[in-house]
Amino acid sequence: MSIATGMVGDDTVTCYDAHRHRVGKEVLAKVVDVPFSEIKLTRKNRALPLSSVTLSIKIHDETVTVDPMLLSQRISICKKSDEDLVEFLKYELAPFPLALFNENGMRKTAKSVLYTLFEPTKKTMTPSEHATCNCCGWGLPSTQSRLAERHTPVSSICDGYIRYIRKNYPSQNHTVVFDGYFLMSTKAEEQKRRYRLKKSVYIIVNLDTVICIKPEAFLSNPKNKHQLITLLMSRMQEKGISTH
Repeated sequence: MSIATGMVGDDTVTCYDAHRHRVGKEVLAKVVDVPFSEIKLTRKNRALPLSSVTLSIKIHDETVTVDPMLLSQRISICKKSDEDLVEFLKYELAPFPLALFNENGMRKTAKSVLYTLFEPTKKTMTPSEHATCNCCGWGLPSTQSRLAERHTPVSSICDGYIRYIRKNYPSQNHTVVFDGYFLMSTKAEEQKRRYRLKKSVYIIVNLDTVICIKPEAFLSNPKNKHQLITLLMSRMQEKGISTH
């Protein structure tokens, strides 16, 4: 029985004895002393999972397990018009349209691909000493790269950010904006999902703390990240850099 769905399998479910009992032995017996080029296995030789109890159909006396996601993808490719899609979705084997932007339907594109779509400007910018430089979080080096510096206290990591700002943004007036996501946004929910996958313990962080665990593990706890950003903001304000 499936604990997740409550489906109860019958004698047709053979996935549990695929490698020890009937199914596996039958397949092995058919390929013994047979040249590789002559081996032929049909769908009947496959082990049937628990999903075949309710998610299967019979085609030419063969039980075929139906994958709704795969079926929807093929329908989306084969359809010639919207009228064809309406006709396809009348059948019970196509209960929903193609899902987008998830691990099953469509993989997420790397964020770096977005930067290739921006065209570089041809204007020559001459920074003024009295100009105000507004730097968002994406304009700074990644936190993980800074934390990867082993045996380095938090104070040195914060000073590294300050040196980076003064070197790459020549101005007497700097304003660093630490932005985030709205609590009800999909990005915030995605962060929560990632936090649940692997979460680090809560670490009390001060300027003298040396972070010994991996950066991704340290940042997987929102409280650790909040402490680090708070210390970084305080350090920047001490050096004359405004923060928001």
